[in-house]
Amino acid sequence: MTINVNGKQEEAYHLIMRKENALDIVNGSKHVEIRDTTDTYCSRFFNKELWQRFLHLLEMYNKNQDEEVLDEALTEMGLEVDADNFWLSALNQLFNDVKYIYFTNYNKSWHLVVEISGKKVYELTEETRKLMNEKYRFYDFNDEDISEYQDEDGNAWEFFALELGEIIEHKGLVD
Repeated sequence: MTINVNGKQEEAYHLIMRKENALDIVNGSKHVEIRDTTDTYCSRFFNKELWQRFLHLLEMYNKNQDEEVLDEALTEMGLEVDADNFWLSALNQLFNDVKYIYFTNYNKSWHLVVEISGKKVYELTEETRKLMNEKYRFYDFNDEDISEYQDEDGNAWEFFALELGEIIEHKGLVD
C-alpha cells in the first residue's frame, strides 16, 4: 500500500488491528507489534526476491545436505549467518525496506500510520520473554506457558516484532 508522508509517496504495510491496540499506540503504551511468521507475513515483510531465493536454497540444501554449497549460496546472496543460530540470523537479513505501517480495522472507520523503527524475528523463549518486557514493555507472554508454543520437534514459536516509532497520522481514533 502507498501512503503520503510529508508530501512523499511511501510504501506501508497494511495491517488490521483492534481499535484498543491502536489507542495503546497513540497513548504511548504499545511499542511493538507482533505477527506470526506465516507465509502471508513473510511475503509482506521480507524482500520477495531474497525470500524466494532463500527458500529455494533451503530446498536444495534439504535435498543434498551440502553445507559448502549452502555457504557459497548464502555468501552470493549477501547473507552472513551465525552457525549457532542459522535460521534466525538469516531471516533477520531478509527484511524489505518498508518503513511504515498503516493500521486500520476491517470497516476502515479509523486508521493509524506509524513509522517502523526496527524489524526482527524472534523465537519465543524465556530470554525473549524477558527482552520483550525490558525493551518493549510488552507483557503479553508473561502468563503463557511457552512450552505450549513449541512444535512437535521442540522448536520455539517464531514471530515478527515490528518496533513502533513516530506516529505519522491517525484519524477516527480519538474525538
